[in-house]
Amino acid sequence: MDSDVVKTTTFTTDVDEYHRVSDERYKYFKTALPTSALIGVMRLADPALMVEIECMAVIPTERFKPAS
Repeated sequence: MDSDVVKTTTFTTDVDEYHRVSDERYKYFKTALPTSALIGVMRLADPALMVEIECMAVIPTERFKPAS
C-alpha cells in the first residue's frame, strides 16, 4: 500500500519488545518506510496498552478539488 505517512512515533512501555512493532510496519509500508522515532514511557493513557503509534502524513494539494 502506498502511503502519505512521512513519520511515525511509537510510544511503548517495553522498549525491548519494539521488534514486534517494527515487524508490523513492513506489512503496511511496502514501497518506503516513513522515518520513525521510538519513545519509552512508564505507561500510556490506558494502562492495559503497551503501544501507541502517532502518524504524520502529507497529502499533496493536487488531490484536493475546489468545492463547487
